[in-house]
Amino acid sequence: MRPIAYEIKRTLSSKFVILIVIAIIGLSTLLAYESGSTARAAPISVNDVQVSYGFYFSQNSSLNLVMFGHNGYGSPSSGVSVNVFYGTGELTSSTNREGFANFSLPSSANISQLSYNYTYHFFGISRSTAVKIPIIISDDTFSGYNVIPGIIDRSNDTRFGFIVMYVGPNGSKAPSTSIYVSTYFPGESPTFAEANKTFVVSQSNFNAITVFPYFPSSTINDTFEVVLSDPTVPAVASSSSSVSVFPIGKLSSYTPITSTQLQSLVFSGTGSILGFLIPLLAVFSGYLTYSKDKTSGVLESVLKRPVTRGDLISSRFLANSVAIIGSVIVSMAIGDLFIKYYFATYLSPDFFLFFVWAYITEGLAFLGLVYLFTHLVKSQGSILGIALVLFVVFDLFWSIIPVAVEAGLGITGSSAIYIPTNIGFDLAGPSGFSSLVQFYFQNTLGSITSSVQANPASYSINAYTLIIIGLVWIIVPFVIALSLARSRD
Repeated sequence: MRPIAYEIKRTLSSKFVILIVIAIIGLSTLLAYESGSTARAAPISVNDVQVSYGFYFSQNSSLNLVMFGHNGYGSPSSGVSVNVFYGTGELTSSTNREGFANFSLPSSANISQLSYNYTYHFFGISRSTAVKIPIIISDDTFSGYNVIPGIIDRSNDTRFGFIVMYVGPNGSKAPSTSIYVSTYFPGESPTFAEANKTFVVSQSNFNAITVFPYFPSSTINDTFEVVLSDPTVPAVASSSSSVSVFPIGKLSSYTPITSTQLQSLVFSGTGSILGFLIPLLAVFSGYLTYSKDKTSGVLESVLKRPVTRGDLISSRFLANSVAIIGSVIVSMAIGDLFIKYYFATYLSPDFFLFFVWAYITEGLAFLGLVYLFTHLVKSQGSILGIALVLFVVFDLFWSIIPVAVEAGLGITGSSAIYIPTNIGFDLAGPSGFSSLVQFYFQNTLGSITSSVQANPASYSINAYTLIIIGLVWIIVPFVIALSLARSRD
């Protein structure tokens, strides 16, 4: 087997490398999912219970209330304790599995003073309405249709729907009903709405159903209305039984994410994992596969084969680089797939490439530094200590050190030298390179306590300088290490 192929196989089969690579890809995937799902998460109110009502008068003219409890997804809520108040009287009942609770009020009840409240439990915590909700009884013998908007689709939490509730004569279910959804124009006739519908469905035999209409993307910001038509009842009948119109507002909360928002999401999510674990992989894979062998004398036995010191250090550096580069690319590719799933767009090619370049540069720079210091010390303990110092100082504390220095020198965000100082720190450590990339794309630079907006071009930060800076960090430490290794050939 050729030396390079052997070294790559040896590196990639190392238990430490395997574990770190799995951690990098796994945690990056988890953070990409968390970032995407959280950014598009439905509001907490979907777990809140809402109680709506309908009514009908029975043959003896007594009033019957039908209460329907549901959550933000439109699913029925059982076990909701509903209290109905009529003057000085009160009735209490709980919703059943279908979400309904029924009340029959005494004939002496003053229907102009009706109200209700309710209590439900969520994860063992009792929640109640803050005030009594008025119940409005019309002159009709039954309430007929009622549309409850703002219901959220479980499969797409930016898409809204509505509940159609129906209480007919003697509490009967709905007849065959045409449900039209169209863009709302104040003052239009139901006939116009039906003729210009964007969605229609027919349903029958229900007391409460949930409807999630589909509509053209060109109408995503329109205000909609629901038109309910019962073809079995003449149009001259009351509005509760023939044609009912309900404005319901918008049917989507979707707003395209901006490139700046998306980039910030990637830097705070995938970037935070890569920024921590890639240097860890670089430092300790370099130590385990090269530095340890070099300081323990194992390389001397390898050099008895027909291979030079330059070939050996180059092949092992390349093998370590394959693990680093592969981890960054795979992690970023998976993150981009989650972005496509949640935001219906991919990262721009230039941002994807520079983001990958940032963390490849960081990883290979740390790797080169470990190889370099390997030729400056003679013991395993010394090089291991240096590797740990490199990781702790340049990776864990490099975002804190500028804060301390700037505070000590009195440099604030309004100072003329604030941005040059931060650029200087970002150039001085491999972990700062990703901050320069972020500055290039988002025009924001600064420490963890103070950031300012500025034009990166004004400070010579552009695509070309980022490529050059990255190459310097990758090439210089390794070339010095290679020179030190070859000087003994």
